[in-house]
Amino acid sequence: MQKLRYLIKSRFKLGMECPTKLFYTSNPLYPDKSIDDPFLLALADGGFQVGELAKHYMPGGQEITATIHAEAERETLELLQQENVVIYEAAIRFESLFIRIDILKKQGNRLELIEVKSKSFHSHDEELPFLTARGALSSSWKPYLYDIAFQAHVLKRAMPDHEIHSYLMIADKGAKCPTDGLNQKFRVKKDHRKRKMVQVASSLSAEDLSVPLLAVVPVDEYVGMVWSGNGTDDFAERGFEGTITWLAEAYEKNEKIAPAPGGKCRDCSFTCSDAELLIGLK
Repeated sequence: MQKLRYLIKSRFKLGMECPTKLFYTSNPLYPDKSIDDPFLLALADGGFQVGELAKHYMPGGQEITATIHAEAERETLELLQQENVVIYEAAIRFESLFIRIDILKKQGNRLELIEVKSKSFHSHDEELPFLTARGALSSSWKPYLYDIAFQAHVLKRAMPDHEIHSYLMIADKGAKCPTDGLNQKFRVKKDHRKRKMVQVASSLSAEDLSVPLLAVVPVDEYVGMVWSGNGTDDFAERGFEGTITWLAEAYEKNEKIAPAPGGKCRDCSFTCSDAELLIGLK
């Protein structure tokens, strides 16, 4: 039986950049230069550290460590039987859509979806940075808002009887770290399977965590804008839900969506060197 190909949030992000990339990313004949990009790898390490710090600001949760989709989903559903629970890396599936939620907080019928990002804002600013002066979604925040809107869509479809609220947990430039060297207490390592993980120093103290450096920002309003296509033209042709279905079906069937060539193609990570072409890569 053929393994189901899930559209996960990173694949959705890739498809929004260019739907053709969904075909390339699953085909070993198309090398992806971003995999070995040192800058992107450094950003990823920073994301791991921020993600671990976020758990310490919301302690008491239970982490889903299973990497097999079905097992992770089963463990998540078992925990969600509790009246109140905090879950790290919760696994939620609806049809061929699958997400891992950074932090999922359940209080009775209320579900809080919290997406942790290393991107920053200033809590002292009068206006949140998500919109332009004309009320459109800010281009620099679109990927993050699309990401959490996708997750909220999957969660709502999977658990339609629950009240769902979405939040971004992001770095607050207005907060001052109460101690020196906090970042050194969150070291990115590799486990026995060569997977990256964060090792937290035993010296991490209550004082280190006394001033939250990450702010939990409600984004239901902006998720609603993405869903309705308000403030963006990116979903004008099919709508938000229709775009998800289009990408999910193409990815599941391993069908190549024709690209729309433009200036962005110049920086495409799916490119071949002459040497790679000689050995049959594309």
